[in-house]
Amino acid sequence: MKKGISESKVQRMRNIVKGDYTKSVNTQVGYKKSDKKVEGDVWEEAGKTWTIKNGIKQNISKMQSVRDLIKMPLTCPECDKVMRGQFDRYHWKVDKKCLDCFTLEQKKSRADGTYEKIQKELFKKIKTSQIKDITDEFEEWLDGNQTFVTELGEVEDWSGGLNKAELKAKFKKELLDWKKHLSEM
Repeated sequence: MKKGISESKVQRMRNIVKGDYTKSVNTQVGYKKSDKKVEGDVWEEAGKTWTIKNGIKQNISKMQSVRDLIKMPLTCPECDKVMRGQFDRYHWKVDKKCLDCFTLEQKKSRADGTYEKIQKELFKKIKTSQIKDITDEFEEWLDGNQTFVTELGEVEDWSGGLNKAELKAKFKKELLDWKKHLSEM
């Protein structure tokens, strides 16, 4: 009994080491390949997107773009310093730069006198987003059922004695006051 690695497997390993990933070691009869894929090709097959990287056929995930956004690089794209701390991780998520670059940017904006303006714009963005969230939550709450049944079987009305039109009018008045306050800033 002869044990060992077959000649075709040895040849295949030699081809991979040389970097010739597509070279065939076996001859197959009766089969014609429809189209030859090369490095970097992207194609759709059976509902999945495929590509060839380093000679290997790989599936392209639908979530790959999200992974690329979240994944922190080894070095900062602006200053090429190594990013390894928790503060670098935070600033990468928020600002797409390291803590040192963020600090330098803050220092420059304070020297230019634009820091207060930037902070006001950021505050306005945050408050506008909060107002939108509160409005959505209020609309959802208003459309929901405001009566509840207690353990004793009694039906309680939690509307506060106001009907939906009155609640909406009161909320819109408060909302307009907030928007006016933000526009005056």
